[in-house]
Amino acid sequence: MRPKTAFIIVSQSQTLARGVCEVVATLAPEVIVEPCGCHDEGLGTASQIVTTKVSEVMEKMAEQDAIVLMADFGAARLACQQVITDLGERSLRLGRGPLIEGTAAGAVAAAQGADLAEVLRSISAAAQFFPDEDAADILPPAPAMDPLAPRTVVYGGAEPLSARPAARLARIATGFDAGVTINDIDAGSVLALMGLKVQPGAELRIAAEGAESRRALDAVEAELSAPNAPESQEIATRQQAEPQAAGQPGEALDPTASAELIKRIGVGPLPVSLEK
Repeated sequence: MRPKTAFIIVSQSQTLARGVCEVVATLAPEVIVEPCGCHDEGLGTASQIVTTKVSEVMEKMAEQDAIVLMADFGAARLACQQVITDLGERSLRLGRGPLIEGTAAGAVAAAQGADLAEVLRSISAAAQFFPDEDAADILPPAPAMDPLAPRTVVYGGAEPLSARPAARLARIATGFDAGVTINDIDAGSVLALMGLKVQPGAELRIAAEGAESRRALDAVEAELSAPNAPESQEIATRQQAEPQAAGQPGEALDPTASAELIKRIGVGPLPVSLEK
């Protein structure tokens, strides 16, 4: 059965285009694979060269057959897209995949009687010939991040960095043998921190110098990124958690609690008033 799909290899190098045709011919000799070089040509000239080649290949094929253009990059790919738009032929398509492997996979599929849609899928699937583990063997490992390098932290507080959270942050920053800065100001200064006018969601740059720089950066980053409750809510929660002091006006004391309180503070028996 004669293949119904032909290929045109469009490259800025005529030598490269011919080389791809030579490789593919050994795998699918019955499939038409033609080279088309357009080196150092403008888009208009390159498009005309591709159009001429398409007409030559069409003369060798039946009316219902299809042509797949395989291009490398730059002017070659743009010329192919322009020709497909100008001709408006549904049987003229641009293959999207690696030039050599994609053309080989598409040609083998065409030789086996695949239709145009299946040929195009075979070309796209050829990209799987390059698994990620192969790339890892070729590329050098990514440099490890310096733990003491400046970090960018997103402020997670629900309200702006006011006096109370600024004071807490300053205590944390000064609790290590390191000098910590936030946006290049001293993180140990409450006034300086408040002067930053940090809003929720703001990005902050933190850095540190000293023996405990890493620990300081970790602690400051954790404090800044924590989703703290609004200050008003925090105060209300703390007030509710604190036990009410004994002896508040309007509060009756349990007799047992009173005796225990007297014993704890070291006061003797309460005096009993005598009748006059």
